[in-house]
Amino acid sequence: MRYKVNIPSGKTKNFKVISGDYTVLYQNIDGKWMNIMEDTESEANQAHNFLTAATGDVLLAGLGLGMVIKPLLDNESVTSITIVEKFQEVIDLVWKNTPQSDKVELIKDDIYSWEPKKKFDVAWFDSWIYPFDGEDPVGTYKTKMKTKYESSVGVGYFWPDGSTW
Repeated sequence: MRYKVNIPSGKTKNFKVISGDYTVLYQNIDGKWMNIMEDTESEANQAHNFLTAATGDVLLAGLGLGMVIKPLLDNESVTSITIVEKFQEVIDLVWKNTPQSDKVELIKDDIYSWEPKKKFDVAWFDSWIYPFDGEDPVGTYKTKMKTKYESSVGVGYFWPDGSTW
């Protein structure tokens, strides 16, 4: 399974999108362009359990390429999608080319400090970036997100392994 996006190539100071057979989002970290998301089968497989379980009010930590938006909108059990994206550059490169709906709200904020104003049934935490989360970026990210959001999210799913709380 693959959820192909329709994001054109583009570049800002710290982010770039390269569109071809696959679309890839890169971030410039310490002078190196690092692949932080792509619309490959592998990425879709990593989101599969989350997308299968998604229902009600859904929280997305990070916009990325917006790959999961269309399958969420196609899911009649999903009533709302709230996306929290920290970087205006990502919003500028990606947002206007993602599926739009009254069900989708984009909030420019940092998932580490943002405070939810409602409860969510399910969340997809797919926004950690090495080296910002230290030597164990996945473990540190999971711990921080669970501690912060466990009281406001029914089930949280984590990239890359689909683990949950």
